[in-house]
Amino acid sequence: MTQEAEILNVDWYTAASGTVGIVQVRWGWGQKSTYIAPVEGKNQDEDIQHVIHWGAQFPNSHFDGAAHVSHMFAVQDALDYLGRKIDEEKKEKS
Repeated sequence: MTQEAEILNVDWYTAASGTVGIVQVRWGWGQKSTYIAPVEGKNQDEDIQHVIHWGAQFPNSHFDGAAHVSHMFAVQDALDYLGRKIDEEKKEKS
């Protein structure tokens, strides 16, 4: 994605297993897009760029004031994935 994007909205969801970011952008040609991805949670600017470049498409309606229950399931799935990855890394180190 080489096109400049205007950041419109950002949400962060954090649990013991990690952080998930949801970022909505407006591309230079006017299209709105929303993305979701797990992030490190250490640098907001880098995390936003990570979500935009590596995140999965997410419904734009997430930021319309009434997030659907299905959106929260997607966030929970991402946090569960992070938890499994953390557990795998701990097992590999021990």
